[in-house]
Amino acid sequence: MIFQEFNPGFDKGSNLNWLIVFDRDNTLNQDSGYTHKVEDFSWKSGVPELLALLAPLHLNFAIASNQSGIGKGLYSVDDAKTFNSHLVTKAKEFGVAFSVIVFCPHDPKSGLLCDCRKPSSGMLIFLSEYFSINLNRMIFIGDSDVDKLAAESAGSLFLDINEINLFQSIIERVDQ
Repeated sequence: MIFQEFNPGFDKGSNLNWLIVFDRDNTLNQDSGYTHKVEDFSWKSGVPELLALLAPLHLNFAIASNQSGIGKGLYSVDDAKTFNSHLVTKAKEFGVAFSVIVFCPHDPKSGLLCDCRKPSSGMLIFLSEYFSINLNRMIFIGDSDVDKLAAESAGSLFLDINEINLFQSIIERVDQ
């Protein structure tokens, strides 16, 4: 698992009620297949509006993503980090500061068994420990069955990015 920190000065223990974790490709950004070039970045439809609605809630945000293109030799860890940095910078325009991105660089066809590649819950468990938050106070937003299985395996809540009332579903959980 590769760890990329963007807000190292935040206080992990203060006022931390919920952690919102997004999948990356086809959840936050349009996925053109092994998306890794900054010039190919574009938001998935509706995401900028969602981020703008979430920003005033002062939640903590992270990203957990499978990036098998690295393991397949299609792009490098540095390419992925550059793309991630660009995404984080663009998200700040809507008031959301992603603190951390974790990603699995492994090719599932390589035969290497790792605990980070979704549907394994390794990245979500790592984030819960990093943020010192219980997994039942984490919402994982994704677009696939793999994302849903990772959330269920970790014991966190899964919401589909394509859900019509996604913002309302988030509000209902974090107001508890």
